[in-house]
Amino acid sequence: MFWREMRAKSREIVHATFRRPAIYTSPEGVTTRVLARLHNRLEVFGDLGRDGYAKRLEEVNQIVFDSVEIVPRRNGVVDFGVTADYEVNPAVSEKYEVVSVSPAAGDRYIKTEVTLLCP
Repeated sequence: MFWREMRAKSREIVHATFRRPAIYTSPEGVTTRVLARLHNRLEVFGDLGRDGYAKRLEEVNQIVFDSVEIVPRRNGVVDFGVTADYEVNPAVSEKYEVVSVSPAAGDRYIKTEVTLLCP
């Protein structure tokens, strides 16, 4: 097995392990059931000050989609507030809007930058 095949297989395993059920709504209003991965992290911006801390922290949210299921578009909305059977649970609604889409060339998985609409 070559490096490229091993990498693709590893990504399949990661996606299958960490994906969550969600409902994707396209900019036109068409809804689709998807299994996607949500990534949250803090980015440090700016130079370190005298006290050793950065000037600014910013939350970065990304959602990774499997292009076999759907190809997301800018301004689409992803709702992770669903059960495993895709029943909407308003008590745990977690909606994100797709800000940008950046598919890697030849890659099955598509990364998107998203903003939190409601926690």
